[in-house]
Amino acid sequence: MHRGRRSTPDINTPTDNKESSASVAPNRSTSTPLSGFLISVSSNNIIMHYGRKFRPYSVIIISIILAIVLFSCCTSRSVKGSPKAFNYRPIVGVLTQASPPIVREYGSTYIPATYVQFIALAGARVVPVFVNQSYEYYVDLFNSINGVLWPGGGLDDILGSGYGRAGKIFYDLAMKSYQKEDYFPIWGTCQGFELMVSLAAGKDVLAPLKSYNKNLNVTFTKGYSHSKMMSGASKEVLDALRTKAVTYNGHKFSLTPTNYTKSATLHAQYDVLATSVNEEGREFIALIEAKDYPFYGVQFHPEKPLFTWSTKTSIKHDPTTLMVSQYFSNFFVNEARKNGHAFADPKKEEDALIFNYKLVYLKGKQNLDQAYFFDY
Repeated sequence: MHRGRRSTPDINTPTDNKESSASVAPNRSTSTPLSGFLISVSSNNIIMHYGRKFRPYSVIIISIILAIVLFSCCTSRSVKGSPKAFNYRPIVGVLTQASPPIVREYGSTYIPATYVQFIALAGARVVPVFVNQSYEYYVDLFNSINGVLWPGGGLDDILGSGYGRAGKIFYDLAMKSYQKEDYFPIWGTCQGFELMVSLAAGKDVLAPLKSYNKNLNVTFTKGYSHSKMMSGASKEVLDALRTKAVTYNGHKFSLTPTNYTKSATLHAQYDVLATSVNEEGREFIALIEAKDYPFYGVQFHPEKPLFTWSTKTSIKHDPTTLMVSQYFSNFFVNEARKNGHAFADPKKEEDALIFNYKLVYLKGKQNLDQAYFFDY
């Protein structure tokens, strides 16, 4: 007979030992799968499927391992290139551009303050991205910030401008870094939207289709609910966008569905999430999202209802419109939180922030309340 410690009888195996049977309470057991084998839990023992009893310390060890596995599953991120933990001190770059003649006395380049406020609203800080700088300047800044916003404006030649050239550098860097698991989001508003689609198409694909100083609703496309931009929107936000004129438009050129379809590269790189119809009954694309990258574009201005108060415009400030605008602000800044870039040291970060630069109260010039101006 085999010597050594006797194995514990299987919980369901009858025993002829009456004394032993009398001292054992009736068994009530349940079974739970764990890591590929079965655990039976009874009032007496915790027994493996093949009948071996766990010692208490074994149960504790398994519980700890299981907790670690579950925690890892719950906290792991599925977004390509995003860090393991959110960055709760995000900094977003906002691209500067040549100042319009009416405000050029304050500086040669500028950023409307509404874009800075749009980012700050959701809990991020801003650094200006200067135009006509060296490639090394843009690479260094790219590696220091967590996303970039391309603002609206009135440039005649977007692709040929300093704004367009700087935007393209960031566009290329963001695509290249994404292949290395570095998640860098880009947001384009109005003119920024137009730059985004032109870069993707490799040429100007805009049509002379205006919707100027108009509030419009949108019509969502079939697959919009699966997009990153809109999948997290509440029913209230989606219903407002569909049924109420909550998007403020101020553009003279647009991307039409026809031009989108004609451009094979643009069609291959971007999904259309929504369209709008202008005052002449012509349809234009209002919302886009890159298929493979965290790039987002809106033809309208979500920042203006929140922060522009010029009485020369038809901008709305009702709670529903503001709710929609705040949704887009929160969405993009949350995307920036997925990026782990940082300045080399605190001094460089402090010196780069928008707070170092001149903020001018324009009293409605260029339909702006405030703007930051730069000479460099």
